[in-house]
Amino acid sequence: MHGVKVKSVYSRGSDLLPCPGCDRQYRGAYALVMHQLDSGHFNVECAVCDKKYMRPNELKRHIKSIHAGEVFTCSICSKAFNREDVLKAHQLKCHGMVICKFCDSGFTNRVHLKEHIENYHKLST
Repeated sequence: MHGVKVKSVYSRGSDLLPCPGCDRQYRGAYALVMHQLDSGHFNVECAVCDKKYMRPNELKRHIKSIHAGEVFTCSICSKAFNREDVLKAHQLKCHGMVICKFCDSGFTNRVHLKEHIENYHKLST
């Protein structure tokens, strides 16, 4: 089912959901999303490379990771990533560590990281 999660919303009466890419209308969000996936009618488009996305937050993530030039470097092996979540997944998978975002200290589990943040940085998590 295309890997898309859609909140089940059914319109009552004559309330129809319009596709922003064509004149068709649908009675529920699921039907509209399936139409958009099959037809290529998406809601938002990147102004830089014309890549299209279903939701504004997906476009924002794309712009930040592809066009903003921000680089996230592993403090353990110096491997570079274009997204922070990918760096954190790498650190956990390859190094078995979770890293403090405040000071780059590494911990073997999230409990130790939480204790470190609360005690060393004096922040509640």
